[in-house]
Amino acid sequence: MAHALTTSQEAESAMVTAHVLCDACSRVFKESKWVSHLAGRVPVDDIPSSDHVDIFLHSLDKEQLKRSSAAGCHLCTMAIENDQDWHDDDDDDETGVIQADVWYSVYAEVDDEKVCMTLRRITNILASDFPSGDRDDIERTLREQGEVDWQTRNQYENPISDMYLHWAKDTDVLYPRSMLRPGSQLPSSTASPDAITLARHWLINCLENHGECNTYLSKSKSSDNWLPTRLIDVGTVVGRLTPRLVIPSDSTSLAKIRYVTLSHSWAMSKKSLNLLVENFEELTWSIPLDALSQTFRDAMRITQQLGHRYIWIDSLCIIQNSANDWQREALLMSLVYGRSSCNIAAMGMPGVDGCFSQRNPLAFFPCCVIDTDDGGAVYALSQSQTPSTMFSAGGQTKPPLLYRGWVLQERMLSPRMVYFGGPQLYWECCCERLAESWAFKSQLTMDRHLGISSAFSSKAHFQVLCDTSTVSNLETGSNPNALMSIESIRFFLHWQEILSTYLETQLTFTTDRLIALAGIAKAIEDHAGFTYIAGTWAELNPLDLLWRYKDTFVVDPEPRVVSGTNAPSWSWAAKEGERDFFLDRYDLAREDTAVQVTYATDMRDFPRRKFASQFKLDKGRKITLTFNGKVKRGTAFTEELFPNSIREDDEVADGKWKHRVLLHDEIAPITVRFDDPLPDGEPVLLLLLMEWYIYKGENPGKRYQGGLVLVSETELEQAPYGGSGSGQLYRRAGAFKTGEPGASVHAFHDALSDDDVEIVKVC
Repeated sequence: MAHALTTSQEAESAMVTAHVLCDACSRVFKESKWVSHLAGRVPVDDIPSSDHVDIFLHSLDKEQLKRSSAAGCHLCTMAIENDQDWHDDDDDDETGVIQADVWYSVYAEVDDEKVCMTLRRITNILASDFPSGDRDDIERTLREQGEVDWQTRNQYENPISDMYLHWAKDTDVLYPRSMLRPGSQLPSSTASPDAITLARHWLINCLENHGECNTYLSKSKSSDNWLPTRLIDVGTVVGRLTPRLVIPSDSTSLAKIRYVTLSHSWAMSKKSLNLLVENFEELTWSIPLDALSQTFRDAMRITQQLGHRYIWIDSLCIIQNSANDWQREALLMSLVYGRSSCNIAAMGMPGVDGCFSQRNPLAFFPCCVIDTDDGGAVYALSQSQTPSTMFSAGGQTKPPLLYRGWVLQERMLSPRMVYFGGPQLYWECCCERLAESWAFKSQLTMDRHLGISSAFSSKAHFQVLCDTSTVSNLETGSNPNALMSIESIRFFLHWQEILSTYLETQLTFTTDRLIALAGIAKAIEDHAGFTYIAGTWAELNPLDLLWRYKDTFVVDPEPRVVSGTNAPSWSWAAKEGERDFFLDRYDLAREDTAVQVTYATDMRDFPRRKFASQFKLDKGRKITLTFNGKVKRGTAFTEELFPNSIREDDEVADGKWKHRVLLHDEIAPITVRFDDPLPDGEPVLLLLLMEWYIYKGENPGKRYQGGLVLVSETELEQAPYGGSGSGQLYRRAGAFKTGEPGASVHAFHDALSDDDVEIVKVC
């Protein structure tokens, strides 16, 4: 007997017809010279110049464009769903005809031919201005004005949608060609069988063919049979969830199982059942589904659909009211996520309850616009759906999940990620990044370049840091006047990229600032053999210490929030606030860059501690670094700048104040950035850490010096950890960098002599 589908099942199985074009879109692609050239039908010599723009009247107004979308035009839907034509809250005017521009771009990223299409609203040309309603007259007027717009660079006003036109052979297409032909059906839910089948295909392909994605298993120092302390058994019958808590060590039958993990936003799952001391025994028998959030139920369903039986969920596998259990399990995150088959990420996008979402696939799926004579085709792709713009400025809204501090290490450590909860499914592993809409092999290049940042670039940087072959070629240590290998600095820049991404995230408890990064640090320590403590690597000294807070202070500001990690003052984890680093990745990312580095300071003592103790720092016993370096004494003061003397790049706050240190010699005052404000007249010590000079590359001739601003430390509850021997004890109060706009530009390093060398301890 047949059973009627429920409303939910109907929504999950609904399909949308793709690659259907309205008459206006069809005409654009048939008559455009650039599209014909892309299709191989018009030689480039027949196009007037690379600045030539094909201009067409597309719609008489925006409402007509919306009606075309509602009627099923794939391209019009892509334009409307990714509409960039924003208005002020008090301005809902959408008058003006819609113009289609097809043009050649030197900035496009998707295709070697770099042909783009833009739909934009022309506000000063209305269809009502042409009583005859003759579209030819309107288009003639558009072309006359359009030539002027492109010459004066006004062509970017009121854009609705930017698209790339991509030519592809069948061999470049990742999906069955039938999905890219007119009339093909696309699923309107990420819970559809087609979407889940695709996610399972990604997983199986990676497990079977990507040896690089299993490198953590081969490099880890733990047993090959390692499993988490606890897991959730979701049941063996697909579609029927019977979850319960299991202890792998209690059963030999669980010795070699595979499991998945879950990354989720606690804000969406906070009402869900948690594992507690009181309900531990009960949950080993059964976990009630109605007590779980929709996200957890969906994740368990996905676990079965991906061919797995076990899942690790933090709030159900770590005892939430046991501090000892939490501390112990938190230090195992590198193994929990690193040894999973896959991590399920519930992105928590607005309006999405759980892991699945309804969507219009025409908004992001490539649209086949014209076949080519060689058996390929030209496709239109939304610019906001490309890998480099996803979840970034100019792309979609960044998912709440990516703002959660704990999630970064979950993403980095997991060999594979599948992202649910957005308009489409995304995949990320060490070898590939994929999405339902990324249908071409040319879109899959990983972002390992330091000059490129995207939502999916951090994992590639992490892989570089864990590559032992890269580490073995580094030049580390304090070598005075070293002509440093650019690869050594770039290695630090990969760490800087990860750290910068992490510092943009939020934590419910700022006391977790160090331990939420512990898994990443542990993996790098295991693979690279580096020494880590309080967020800093001994082998990356002094690069790791050259950071500062981004903002400056006005008179009588509030002190920064202390993180509660008990981190020493020299650590970025000591206080909360936006930070930046001294080394500019845009200066140093180019392959032809060469830099000469002078180390002005030797680190004489870097504390060595067991890994577990690196994240349980004593409140009263500060961790101390000992330096033998060049110093200058001075006095802190805050300079008031007059309005006509303020430059855009000056270190000012509210256009008024600038922090400086007046040195006790003839050198001009040095611009610094204090971590917290110091009273005028406060004695300070400037410790120069290094100088770097870029003598080859895009910006040759740049010379910088960087170091710390220190003040005497007199309030210690206990003797500091590390820092044996003599030497004055200081704490960090800020940092300085010379040689940049708005800062003092002078040869600070040259003014230092051997008499200025002291042993300095910083806690």
